Amino acid sequence: KAYRRLGLAGAILEELELTARSQGISRLTLVTGKDWLEAIYFYERHGFSLVEHYVDETGTCAVPRRPHA
Repeated sequence: KAYRRLGLAGAILEELELTARSQGISRLTLVTGKDWLEAIYFYERHGFSLVEHYVDETGTCAVPRRPHA
């Protein structure tokens, strides 16, 4: 997996946040599987906090959220 640990996901997330801010969006909410610990840790490293778990037809999901400063 040569594409891992290159900072690509962080760059994409940063661009997403910049675009959201420019569009007046004040909060980002992401959804990932509760067992996708690498994704959850990634979001936490980038300032998101886990705010809830819920169950839908795909299973239990985790919802990281970060309000914009």
